[in-house]
Amino acid sequence: MASLRCGRTRRGRAGPARLCQTWGDEHAQNAATYARDREKPAAQVLAEADASWERLELLLSGLDDALLRSARPGRPGQLLWEVIPGDTYQHLAEHLGYFHGDTGLKAADDAQEWACELALGMVADPRSHAVALYNLGCYYARRGDADRALPRLQAGIALDPSVAEWASTDPDFAPLRADSRLTRLLQPR
Repeated sequence: MASLRCGRTRRGRAGPARLCQTWGDEHAQNAATYARDREKPAAQVLAEADASWERLELLLSGLDDALLRSARPGRPGQLLWEVIPGDTYQHLAEHLGYFHGDTGLKAADDAQEWACELALGMVADPRSHAVALYNLGCYYARRGDADRALPRLQAGIALDPSVAEWASTDPDFAPLRADSRLTRLLQPR
């Protein structure tokens, strides 16, 4: 969402300029958010989430196609619209996965599969499909589940070979580095 607001600000539209900064360490940002919000009652968290989705919908409804198809500020090669899936349902599913990972893996798996299915069903762009499959592969790889991670990664690479480059250095795949199947998938073609 920050990139969307930043794009509006840089094009002379309303939007807080402070959001044009580079966010930096995502883990530090998540830790700060957790520390700030961890004592909130569930009802307050849900109300704030609802309000956040309403603000997002209002923000998105004010953007035109030309802006959405423009370059994302600070990320050459990425279009502004490509921020939306990652910052909305994919991000939500990631956090649901972490939450449920502490309470039950089936629910965590379901959240991740849901995000991937949404991406595959909502966006026709092959690169977006590759990223969704890659992200699902990352989820399973972090758990050390090669049998579920590698087919997703392979499907992502088939749609966009550049994801193999990501996987070669992504720490999410560290638990699988010794697996010869991963080594074969990441060999340059």
